[in-house]
Amino acid sequence: MKPLIKIIEKLISVFFLSMCVMIFLQVLMRYIFRKPIFWVEEFTLSVFTWVSFIGAALALRKSRHARITLFLDKMPGAMRAKVEIFGHVLVAAVSALIFYQSIKYYDLARTFVLPAINVPQSFVSTAITASALLMFIFSIEAIIKIARKKERETGEETRM
Repeated sequence: MKPLIKIIEKLISVFFLSMCVMIFLQVLMRYIFRKPIFWVEEFTLSVFTWVSFIGAALALRKSRHARITLFLDKMPGAMRAKVEIFGHVLVAAVSALIFYQSIKYYDLARTFVLPAINVPQSFVSTAITASALLMFIFSIEAIIKIARKKERETGEETRM
């Protein structure tokens, strides 16, 4: 799994860098040379969608997403683990629903073409599908980690 994550991180980094470079070039061309590049806005919005959605999935995997832990931090270990597992089950369920709906949307999106860059709209919508699939996988992975950690902790406690 780690090699796949590294590839995704590198790809998203390249996307983000290309987006920044294109925005810089667009500003330069528009305000200095008075000749804007007509396709940059469409390109950057498409790439930004990929960076945002896949970045959200990576943030979920690394537990760097926004969450409120005020009550969670005050819970005892066993209850905290159950609440965390419940949260990941909810994320997995919503991700599965989004994945299913995005597959249905794909058929509609592939009929539309982004005019400036001549790419099907499905290229952009695939970011949602990929993100939902990754979030589902990462949620299941987190549930397994929490369950294994809980097993180790309870196993150690019974030996004492």
